[in-house]
Amino acid sequence: MTNLTNRYVASVKPPSHKRYARIWDDKIKGFGLRVTASGVKSFIYESRLPGSKKPKQVLIGRAEEVSAERARKRAAQLAQEFRSGEFERQLRSSQQSVTMRAAATRYIEIGLREKSLEHVKNVRRHLISEFSLLHGDTYVQDLNRAQLMQFINDVKARVSTKASLPRFRSLTAFLNYLVNEGLLDSSPLAGVKPPSPPPSRDRVLSIQEIRDIWAATAILGDTWKGFFRVLILTGQRRSEVAGLVRSEIEGNWWTIPSRRTKNGQPNKVFFTPIMKKYLPEPNDETGLYFTHTGTTPVSGFSNVLHRLRIEVGFSNWTIHDFRRSFSTHLHELGQPPHIIEACLNHVSGAKSGVAGIYNRAEYLAQREAAFAQWSSVFENV
Repeated sequence: MTNLTNRYVASVKPPSHKRYARIWDDKIKGFGLRVTASGVKSFIYESRLPGSKKPKQVLIGRAEEVSAERARKRAAQLAQEFRSGEFERQLRSSQQSVTMRAAATRYIEIGLREKSLEHVKNVRRHLISEFSLLHGDTYVQDLNRAQLMQFINDVKARVSTKASLPRFRSLTAFLNYLVNEGLLDSSPLAGVKPPSPPPSRDRVLSIQEIRDIWAATAILGDTWKGFFRVLILTGQRRSEVAGLVRSEIEGNWWTIPSRRTKNGQPNKVFFTPIMKKYLPEPNDETGLYFTHTGTTPVSGFSNVLHRLRIEVGFSNWTIHDFRRSFSTHLHELGQPPHIIEACLNHVSGAKSGVAGIYNRAEYLAQREAAFAQWSSVFENV
C-alpha cells in the first residue's frame, strides 16, 4: 500500500524514461504525488466534477512547500467539495469575475516576465490592441472557438496567413496560461490546427502589375503615395525607405547608413528626378520625409496595404515583392548581376568572402545607370 508521507515522498526518484510519473495514495482516492523528470515533486488531487467526462486536476502545492500532512487534509477537503458541487461553484465564481482584458493584462505582466521585450510587445499588440477591442469585456469562461477563429481568419483574409500565425500562437499560449491558472477547464483552441506557414517568398510582380499598383496609390495621401512610389523605384527595404531623413541625401545620392541596413553595410542609391518628384517635404525638426507624427516614420502598413489591394483588384502581393521584382526585371533589362546586387546592398558573388576584401568598388556610375533605367519604366504611368 502507498501512504504519501514526508518520508515516502523524499524517497521517490524522478522517472528516467518519461516526462513525469504519478503515484496515488491508497487512503484518499484522487490524492497523489506528481514527480517530473527534473525532480520536481508536487501534491495533486484529481477527480471528475459532476456531469464531466474528463477528470479535473488541482495542484495542491510543491512538496518542498507543503507537508504531506497538510496536503492530505487539503485533498480530503477537495474530495468533499467535488462531491457537493462546491468546488465547481467556486470555480465558476472565480471565472465569471475575470474579463479577457484583465486576464490578458495579468498574463503579460506575470506569464511573460521572462520573455524578451520584443516578444512582449508583439503579444500585447495581439491580445490588448487587437483581440481585446472585440472581446475584452467577455468573461474568460465565455470565450469560444468560433470567436477566436473568426479573429484569426479575419486577419488571414485582411492581411495574410503570415500575419495570422503569430496571433494564433499568442492566443494559444494565453489560453493555456488560463488553464494552468485554473481560470479555464480547457483551451477552446485545443486540437485546432494552426494556420499553415506562408510559402516561400518567390512572387515576382509583372511590370504591368507594378504599374497598376503605382496607379492605385493615387487614392492615398501624399505621404503614403510618395512612400510606395519611392519604394517601387529604389527597390530598398520598407524600413529603409520609411526612415529616410534629409541628412542622408547629398546631391543625387541617398546614402543609407549602416545602422539602418539589414547587413550592417551602408548603401548608396541614386535619386533620379522621378524619385525626387515623389519626396514630400521633410519635417523641419527631425528631417523625416515619410512621417505623420513628425517624430517617427510612417506605420500601419497593413491597413494601407488592405486599401491598395482592394483598389488594384488583386491581393496576392506584399511590399517585399517590389524588391524581388526590381531585381528580376533589371536582370531582364540587361543589367549585370553584380550591379543589381550593389543597388540592393546584397553582399554576394563578386563582393562576398575573400573577393569582397579586395573588391571595394562601389560601381557608382553603373548604379546610376541601373536606377535610371528602372525609373524610366514608370515615367509615363
